[in-house]
Amino acid sequence: MRTIDLEHWARRPHFELFRSYELPHLAVTVPVDATGLRPGAARHGLSLFHALVWTATRAANDVPELRQRIRGETVVEHDVVHPSFTAAGPEETFLWCHARWDDDPRRFGESALAAERAAAARSPLVEEVGDDLLFVTSVPWLSFTSLQHPMRVPA
Repeated sequence: MRTIDLEHWARRPHFELFRSYELPHLAVTVPVDATGLRPGAARHGLSLFHALVWTATRAANDVPELRQRIRGETVVEHDVVHPSFTAAGPEETFLWCHARWDDDPRRFGESALAAERAAAARSPLVEEVGDDLLFVTSVPWLSFTSLQHPMRVPA
């Protein structure tokens, strides 16, 4: 992990503007045809969901800006981010799971399964917090798209 030198950071004006917003991020949700992912998931012994989480986390780790986090008055860039995802819990509830990132899909799949088992064993539900996490969830029974814009903090 490294601390960004804000004095010489090209993104500083954007950081200064958006950090005062209540919702400083832009979120886009789009439909993605992941049909081609199924054979690779099967080849590596992954569920389709774990393959999607692995693919999204790999993509995020390839983009330095997606590994950057605001810490007070500074910005840090993690060497790697790890996925935090939801899994089905008992009685139609959900669990937070935190897997360790691994470039190897099989090892990642083992980590994801271990994270699900650990989450199922926790009681009560406790969200672990870290700023090196990439939050992922899936609700495959819904079909939707959305766009969320940054918003200013009300005066």
